[in-house]
Amino acid sequence: MGRLSSALAVFVCGFLIVGSVGALAKAGPGKVDRDFGKRGLVVQPGPWAPDGPYGPYGEDMAVGPEDAIFLLQSYRSCARETCSAELYVQRYTPDGVLDTSFGENGSSSKFTVATLPTEGRFYGAGLYGSLAVNPRGEPVVAATNGGDVTLLRFDRSGEPAGDFGGGDGVVTTDFGADVAKPQLAVSREGRIVVATEFWRVPEDGRAVILTRYTPEGDLDPSFGAGTPESTSAGWLAIKGSGPSAFTLSRGGGIVLAGRRCCSSANPFSAYVGRRKPDGRLLAPYTSSSPWRYLKVGTNARVRSVVALPKGKIYLVGNSSKGLFAARILASGRLDPTFGRAGVVRLKWMAVGVSPALADRAGRLYLAGRRSNGEAYMASRALVARLTRDGRLDRRWGHDPEGYAPLPGRISDALAMEFQSSGRIVVFGEYSGDCVRTCPLPARILTRLFTGPASRSR
Repeated sequence: MGRLSSALAVFVCGFLIVGSVGALAKAGPGKVDRDFGKRGLVVQPGPWAPDGPYGPYGEDMAVGPEDAIFLLQSYRSCARETCSAELYVQRYTPDGVLDTSFGENGSSSKFTVATLPTEGRFYGAGLYGSLAVNPRGEPVVAATNGGDVTLLRFDRSGEPAGDFGGGDGVVTTDFGADVAKPQLAVSREGRIVVATEFWRVPEDGRAVILTRYTPEGDLDPSFGAGTPESTSAGWLAIKGSGPSAFTLSRGGGIVLAGRRCCSSANPFSAYVGRRKPDGRLLAPYTSSSPWRYLKVGTNARVRSVVALPKGKIYLVGNSSKGLFAARILASGRLDPTFGRAGVVRLKWMAVGVSPALADRAGRLYLAGRRSNGEAYMASRALVARLTRDGRLDRRWGHDPEGYAPLPGRISDALAMEFQSSGRIVVFGEYSGDCVRTCPLPARILTRLFTGPASRSR
């Protein structure tokens, strides 16, 4: 009897160990979290009406302070030369279930904005809105509206915030000329910072517009006060081409990156700039040299920027040599300890929208595409992880090692964010295989394990 009990105990322990190992394998870094949504996915189809609006399209995603997931989406329509987009926000629980207590059955009311031809292809991958969540868990949206910038803020119930703007949850700012593709971020104090491109020809050419609003939507007169770039209360006009990537550091510092105007053949064609939370320049950047130009390859375009501790920055983009990741020191120079002279090339990936993140260990997560090489076949999205010195992390993903393919035939990742657990929520676009008639893309949410040592910064 004693031997039988011992054998039974060994069998049970072995069974538990094998089960645990299997569970850990399923939860390995780069694996899909099957407890999210329905077996790891939340799929939203992309219907369209021949005589009505196209959509909905995926625009942006943000994770709130309680791990709730917010999606910004749009319906788009054109009549002759006039185009518009109806923007709205959805909220999901941390595990990918539509939160029907938000707005009407999980969606806020729709807000119509007029779009401009300069903002990119209308029926394509162009994004028209930017989304962030304030410390109270309220979504904030920025979009262009006939050349002006419009901000929308919703309360926690999904209704327009009554204490924002004129009480209708809407603030519109006219900068005196057309602006395009605003990007926004919200500080820990709830201040709203918007970066966009100002374009007036031929008087002033291009400029980067930086604006800061109070949590109630008023222009903040203390922002940039006394600086030569302050042209009006609450905003700065900085000479240069518009930023394609923008973020705030943990301390509220402003980081901008983009493509140097009109110099596509120059290997120093990408730029970065850094400022204090109040808009003043951060040394060694000066009013005569507000940008640092980086040698990352000709025809460079920056897609994402990530602020790191001690003033370091990650850049992700593409050049004539393909997708790249770079790390920049606080001095504005490329970090020679990262990759090859500060730059890493990823041969298995092509650039898409290409969002990027960094965890507390300094590892970089970046999304891109991997074409299967077949005509009329959709590309497949991947997420790669790089170590602090720029090497592919072989403990991440499996196809090949260092790369995690996204499920459900996701063709592009539009946005990625950490939850407090360290897992990554990905908002992607699905394009099915097609030959002649291609349906509009669906939108997909999924969640990836990152490993026990990985936590968001």
